[in-house]
This record gives sequence, C-alpha cells and structure tokens, in this order.
Amino acid sequence: MKVLMLTKKLPFPVIDGECMVIMNELKALQGDDISIDVLALNTKKHFSSLSTFPEEVNRLAHFYAVPIDTSIKIWDALLNLFSGKSYNIQRFWSDSYASKLRELLQANMYDVIILQGLYLVQYAEIIKSVSKAKLVMRSHNVEHEIWQRLAAQEPSFLKKAYLNLLAARMKTYERENMNVCDSTIAITDKDLSILKNMGLAKPSVSIPGSIQMGAKQETANEIQSIFFLGSFDWLPNIQGVYWFIEEVWKRLSEDYPNWQFYIAGRNFKEEMKISGPSSVHWIGEVEDAVRFMSEKNIMIVPLFSGSGMRIKIIEAMMCGKPIVSTTIGAEGIECKDGENIFIADSKEMFREKLIQLMTNHPYAQQMGLNARKLAEEHYSIEGVGSRLRKFVFEGD
Repeated sequence: MKVLMLTKKLPFPVIDGECMVIMNELKALQGDDISIDVLALNTKKHFSSLSTFPEEVNRLAHFYAVPIDTSIKIWDALLNLFSGKSYNIQRFWSDSYASKLRELLQANMYDVIILQGLYLVQYAEIIKSVSKAKLVMRSHNVEHEIWQRLAAQEPSFLKKAYLNLLAARMKTYERENMNVCDSTIAITDKDLSILKNMGLAKPSVSIPGSIQMGAKQETANEIQSIFFLGSFDWLPNIQGVYWFIEEVWKRLSEDYPNWQFYIAGRNFKEEMKISGPSSVHWIGEVEDAVRFMSEKNIMIVPLFSGSGMRIKIIEAMMCGKPIVSTTIGAEGIECKDGENIFIADSKEMFREKLIQLMTNHPYAQQMGLNARKLAEEHYSIEGVGSRLRKFVFEGD
C-alpha cells in the first residue's frame, strides 16, 4: 500500500496542534506493507529544513518540501477583492508545488492520497488527471467558522466587513469543494455535523487528533501559577490573551498579588505585549512545552473564536493539569464541565473558577487527575490510530 500525504507545512518540528495531528497520523498509519510520501508546502512563516529531521522522523515517511511565500500582500489582497475568490485559499497555490506533485504522481502508483486541510483541495484536479488513487480529505477545522467568529469579535466596522467577506468566500469554497474527495475525516463531531449540513455527501467520519501518552508529570513547582500556551501567529489566541489580562487578571492580581500568570507560545513579538500587572510574564517560545506545562499549575484557554479542536488542551490533560476554558476553546473535546475541565464564558466565571482551583490545591489535583484519565481513554494514539487506519484503508 503506497500513501501520499499533502500538507501545507512540514510537521517537524512539532510546533503546534496541526503538526502534532499530522505527525501522530503518520505514526498511526505505519505498517510493514505501508509506504508513505509527504509533499509539504514549506512556508516562510513555518520554514523547516529537511536536513534537521532526526532518523525517527525520517523513518515515518519520505518527505519532500517546496518553498512558498504565503504572506499577505496588500496589492494582491486588493486585487482579490474584485475576483470573487477566497484570498486565503489562493495564497497556498504554488506552481512549483503543483509541478512536484505531478512528478510524484507520474513516478509512483499511489493507493491513497490524504489532503491535510481544505487549502490542499485546490490540487485535487491535478491528482485526478494523473492518478486513480483514493482521495481522503482530513479536515482540521470548519475554516469559514473561524473567520465568522473573528468578525463577530471585531469592533472596527471596516475590519468586520472585510472579515465577513473572507468568511463568506471561504464558506462558498468549502461548500463547492467538500465533495471533491472520495471521503472526509473531520476532527470533531460538531465539525462533521456542520459539513454535512452544508452538503457533504461522500463517506465521512469524525476522528479526533491524538497524542502520545507519556508518564504523568510531577506536581507543579509553582503552585500559585496560571499559564497560557498557544501560537501567537493565530489571531484568536492573541485576542483571548488580551481579553483575559484586561477583564480577568487585573482584578485577580489585586486580590491575590502572589499569583503569577505566564504567557508562552511561538512567534511571539515584543510589540505584542500590552500593559498589565507585574505578575504577567511574557515568556515567548519555550523549548519543551510539556516541561513548561508540568512546572505550572492551571491552564487557561480564553478563546472566543476559532474552530476544530485544541490539541494543546489534550497535552495539558496528559500532564494532569486542571484547565479553565471557554466553550469555544473546549469544542470537540469529550470533556465535562466540573469533572475534568471548567467551562467559563464570562470574566466573572473565569475569576470564580480560578479562585476555586487556586485556593483548593487538593481539588485542583483531582481535576488534573480526571483530565489525565480522559486523555488516556479518548485521545491516545493507539486508540485513535486504529480508527484512522480502518477508515483510510478499509473505508469504514
């Protein structure tokens, strides 16, 4: 069985949830009779060198990378306004990538081709012109939902109008192309329901992202600490952190001056800092995310836009961390409010739940243990991987 996987970034190093999902799917698809090629767009934003890949990664697949500049260009964006097409999709088209794809298709007889995300569907026409392989779409998000939610949170009329335009064009593209592939794997039940309501008619299933379960981490070194961990090149994360500092933390820091708030994540820039109490620590990128989480106490996920599933929550659960999240932040995760996570959608609820956890350490520890149990039962690579292999290779 020969498999080709198309990705819009190289999955190593594992810098975000998308990379983790792809890497663990490569692990899950392994078998004595399975050979996997990965053709990745290598963006300036997430550039990675194949020469840095360790042997254990190279054993998973044969990797090919094509450089591309997906940065937003003002002139291109302005011209796009008159095209009726999705600018976000267009930015991921590369003639060089298309050429390399044709080369691989002509040189190999692939049985299955997996497109990791909506942005790769625009290459399906090339695939169908050369190959008879089964096409599988791996949906990481309902893409238009992200832009709709961003627009809803945007106070500026002009920015709101532009974000709504992006959302509408993305939704049109999703609807017109959702049945291009032979089957679809959504990452959450909610996403699958939305796609079906939009017209998805091909065979489909919901399979979450998975994590490699490790030994439970030691209790936090800093008991009076709260942390956020997420990429700062994703607007919902930035908006969420700013909201938390302004609406929640400033008040908490007055009442509990010894509490500390740590903000970490890749692609952080100094100009992103906003004024706040001295107890706010802007860490930026951390070398070892699991170690960072294990040293802190409580994770917060103050997201009010976005879609799909937050793998970082599953990582924190694996570490036995108690978590306070918005409803949107916890979407797609089989969690239960008050049992293995706290859901808070207002500043008052965030403050209440954090006080409850921070002032009752045994209770916080039990919430963390419950979270760890959930991760083990529902999101281990072994369990998720078997479902993935069955659907990809057997179609059910």
